[in-house]
Amino acid sequence: MCACEAWLWGVTDLVSVPEPAVAATAKTSTPSDASRAETIVAFRFIELDLLVELILGRLLFDCDGETVRFPRPPTVGVGSAPVRKGIVQLVAIGIVIGVAVTLVAVLFQWLPTSASEEFDRIQDIYWFATWMSVVIFAIVGAVVVFSVWKWRVPPDDDADGPPIHGHTGLEIAWTAVPAILVIALGIVSAIVMSENGQAKDNALQVRAIGQQFAWKFEYPDHGDFSTGELVLPVNQQAQFTMQAVDVIHSFWVPSFGQKMDAVPGIETTILVTPTRTGAFAVVCAELCGLGHATMRAKARVVTEDEFAAWIEEQNA
Repeated sequence: MCACEAWLWGVTDLVSVPEPAVAATAKTSTPSDASRAETIVAFRFIELDLLVELILGRLLFDCDGETVRFPRPPTVGVGSAPVRKGIVQLVAIGIVIGVAVTLVAVLFQWLPTSASEEFDRIQDIYWFATWMSVVIFAIVGAVVVFSVWKWRVPPDDDADGPPIHGHTGLEIAWTAVPAILVIALGIVSAIVMSENGQAKDNALQVRAIGQQFAWKFEYPDHGDFSTGELVLPVNQQAQFTMQAVDVIHSFWVPSFGQKMDAVPGIETTILVTPTRTGAFAVVCAELCGLGHATMRAKARVVTEDEFAAWIEEQNA
C-alpha cells in the first residue's frame, strides 16, 4: 500500500481521489501503478511543501517513488455556453415571478379609493415601496427557484459541499443596495409628510371631539353650533383640531388617508383636502372601550354652494 496525496478542497480537509485524477494516473503510469492507485483506501496529510504545490495547482501523486502530476478539474468560464444558458434561465424565472407578483399588486385593491390630496401622496409612497418589493422579490425568488431546480441534493447524498469563499463585491452590493433603497424610501416619506403638514391661510377650521362612543364636530369660524355629521366643501383644505373628553381616540376617514389621535388634555391637528364629493365614514382607530366598534360618524363632501347652505341651516 502506498501513501498518496489527493485533491484537497480547502486547507485542512482530506478527501478521496476524484475519478478524473484516477483516470489521469491510468494514462500516465504503468498498469500496475494504475491498479494500485484505484485501490487506495488510506491517505496521509499533505506536508507543508506539497501544500504550496497544491495552492499553485501542481498537486503531485506519489506512488512507490514515482510522481504523477494530477491535472486541475476543468473550469467553466463566465462566458461559456452553460453559464450563459443558466443566466438566461435565471432571468426568465425572475421575469415570470415579477409578472405574477405585479398582477397580484395591480389587480387587487389593497387601499381605499383616495378622496383627498394627502392620500394621493401617501399612496405614491405605497406604490414606490410596492414596486421596490416586487423587484427584490423577483430577484430573490428567481435565485431560490433556480437553485432548487439545478442544484438540489439527491435523496441519498449526505456529503458536504465544497467550501466556498465569500464574494466581497457581491456582499458589498447586497448591503449597499438595500441601504440606498431604505434611505430613498425615508426621503420620499419625509417629503410627503412635510407636504401633508403645510396648512393654507384659508383652511377651514374644524374641531373634532371624541367621547365614548361618538364624534362631535364644531366649526368655530362659522357659528356656535356642534353636529354629529362632518360636512366639508370639496377642494378646500380643512384643518382639524382634535380633542378627547375621556380616553384616547383616533380620528380616521379611510378615504382621506390621514389619521390622528385625540388625546385628553392635548390638542393635535391634521390637514385634509377633499378632492371628490360623496359620503364617507368617520371611525375611531384606537381601542377606546367596549363600544369602540360602534364609534362611527357620517362624513359628507359637498360643493361650496351646498356647504354654504348647510352652514346657514345649522345657524338658523
